[in-house]
Amino acid sequence: MRVMAEHRAVQMSASQIQSKKLKWNITKTMIIVSVTFIVCWFPGSIYFLIVDITSQMQTGSLFVGYFFTVFMMYLNVSINPFIYALKHDGVKQRLARLIICHKGVTVGNDSATA
Repeated sequence: MRVMAEHRAVQMSASQIQSKKLKWNITKTMIIVSVTFIVCWFPGSIYFLIVDITSQMQTGSLFVGYFFTVFMMYLNVSINPFIYALKHDGVKQRLARLIICHKGVTVGNDSATA
């Protein structure tokens, strides 16, 4: 009976360890996504604040700043899927299955024309 109680304690601690690892992975992912969001959207927010405050900006610097900030905002949108793909095994496995399914499809098959 004592051995069974120790065995259950070991199993519970293993599941607790797995749960903590999962929670830590989710926390790290959310931190990375949040920091990426701030880095990509902060320049645009500051730029548009400056444009609203100062109405006498030169048009040349205005357009360069605008395109840079819009590029950063689009960059954030395109980075997010890669962050999730790198951090979660489920996403990695799903992408691997999709790649394997599409890998066997060939466009030009020489044996069919012969």
